[in-house]
Amino acid sequence: MVHTSYCSLSPQNKRNMVVYIMHLLFDTLILLMWLEPLIGGFCGCTEAGPSHGWLLGVYLMYIVVAYLLELVWRARVDTMLALHHVVTIVIIAAFFGEVSSEIYLVADALIVLGVFAVLEQPTFVALLLKRVLPVGSAHTTRAWLVAVWFWFASKTLSVVMATLFIVRDWHMMANWTRTSYILLWMAIYGIQIWSGFIQMSILRTVRREQHGEVRLPANSDSSDDGLGLKDCEVRVEDDQPGGVKKDC
Repeated sequence: MVHTSYCSLSPQNKRNMVVYIMHLLFDTLILLMWLEPLIGGFCGCTEAGPSHGWLLGVYLMYIVVAYLLELVWRARVDTMLALHHVVTIVIIAAFFGEVSSEIYLVADALIVLGVFAVLEQPTFVALLLKRVLPVGSAHTTRAWLVAVWFWFASKTLSVVMATLFIVRDWHMMANWTRTSYILLWMAIYGIQIWSGFIQMSILRTVRREQHGEVRLPANSDSSDDGLGLKDCEVRVEDDQPGGVKKDC
């Protein structure tokens, strides 16, 4: 079914699916890299794991590469999502040197945020189902409900844990660096909230599609973005003449 659905997509939508699969696979790989030292140390079946600095460098590099690839490769990126990616890259570029030089102060908090940041597999599974299953499928809606609840639960837990680590290590920070770290964490938490609004927006769209609102296919005369989606929605209403109403 996945192969058949993939072959029936437009070239632009195929590129989007490649991006989703890339995130799904590489997020899982990075997650295993984060957990390997913890699991190995707990069971005593491996030597000491990579240092915090090495893990942080790999993770931040992955974020930058993944976001840049998504911005360049996807057929079209939502404005809010594009701004989210650009702001994240700017924050990493601006603070990476300072954070790396004092990794012992923020390592635990960053590792917590890093681990939970690659726990977004339900989101990308839901995105794939949205492309594979028919428009308005109840399975897609349920997948998005699971993804959104899992996302908010994991992000809330990660923010709480990271904040506790910051409070614990606050006394070790020099006074002149505290303002920088406050701004850094405000930016990080702001991005988390921003991502949440994007998740809720997609869930709202999926629910609207399930309740009778569909979008014109990409080969429609009035669709020029080639995304398989249409800016103008079509509502099926049996009580209307012709049974169709356009909402533009």
